[in-house]
Amino acid sequence: MENNFNVYTADIGGNTFNYYDSLRDEFYGKEKHEVFLNLSLNNLKKGDIIVIEDAHMREKVKGGKSMAHPFFFHELEKIYLNAQSKEVIILLFPQCKSAAVRRMAGFDAAKRNSNKEFQAEYGMTTDEADCRALAQFLKRDSEAFRTLKKFKPIREDYHKRQSAHINTFIEKLNDHLNVARGFKYGKYHSDKVSSWIEKYLIEPSNPSSNLIAQGLFPDDVSLLDEKYLGTDPAVLEALGISFNKRSGKLNKPQDPYKLYTFVCTIMDPETGEPRTREFPPIDPKTGKTHKYYSEDKDGNYNGEKKPANWHFIKEHVYNFNPYHTKGGVAGSNIKKHFRPKLSKLLTGYEGFLGSDMSDDEYATFKKGRTTADKKIQKIFSSLRQMIVEDGHT
Repeated sequence: MENNFNVYTADIGGNTFNYYDSLRDEFYGKEKHEVFLNLSLNNLKKGDIIVIEDAHMREKVKGGKSMAHPFFFHELEKIYLNAQSKEVIILLFPQCKSAAVRRMAGFDAAKRNSNKEFQAEYGMTTDEADCRALAQFLKRDSEAFRTLKKFKPIREDYHKRQSAHINTFIEKLNDHLNVARGFKYGKYHSDKVSSWIEKYLIEPSNPSSNLIAQGLFPDDVSLLDEKYLGTDPAVLEALGISFNKRSGKLNKPQDPYKLYTFVCTIMDPETGEPRTREFPPIDPKTGKTHKYYSEDKDGNYNGEKKPANWHFIKEHVYNFNPYHTKGGVAGSNIKKHFRPKLSKLLTGYEGFLGSDMSDDEYATFKKGRTTADKKIQKIFSSLRQMIVEDGHT
């Protein structure tokens, strides 16, 4: 990052504050929390940037047991006001990405269990390794650096109220997918989702009369081996869908959890109707009460409910968002299993985020992931169009 500002990467470890000056290549460990509260980091100047894990900048509440939240709200406010007065920017790095960042920097996770063993291997503490690994990653990936969120203190109860609608959606979807998983996603039982897949994918005699196939295949079925939607057939391979030219039908999907998860995200398997979402009390875009939100006298949601769009699903359910919370079964099925396979099929790159990854390999990995995400969006949008917009339920 060749700029006229310096980037400090920081971490909280118990009762200590640790930070790394990337410009001067200097690490400062086991500092008191006051150094961060007062923003008295060595050589810190106007325009500089401090990057710290987002978990450390959540409000500590009385009785809270998380060591990751060291500051009460008034302390977070103090940090925020000091940053404003000193004209310093504090950016938040997603905690869930920290392990991958350490791995990419070449630090063996197995050795973190013993700081003494770690120091013997790498010549530094785990605290220093964390700060250096983050600085190395941000220098390598300027796009990730640009997308970091700015710190602004919020109350924990506000955060919970604003997230309640997400948790409600995920919990209900988890209940449905956990039942389906126990029956191999429609293999040993039938519900509205598996029946829908059977009706629109398996039964039609040819792609031209098959509503799903119309969205995935070209009119000329002779092109099936080469392309559909003008894209790569890796999508079908990843979904486990294939066309049987002899019978003129689509074969039953292999690994049915993939297609089932997509459809179940959109459709309630108990009713066969589009799955709907609630809305938060405050609209994040306007900062005002959300137009769809209302609650009863007991504080229960009784506002409007709408079918979830791609942005909501991508951010909160499939977890294509570094700041995501736990997405449950759907997030695991799509992000951890389907997305990597599709990405590898698209790029031919069989690696993973590791210490031996070159810059070219990392660029290939990111390109494949971005392309895969666009194709996943197309799959979701095609299915949503059928179920929600066109009413094929």
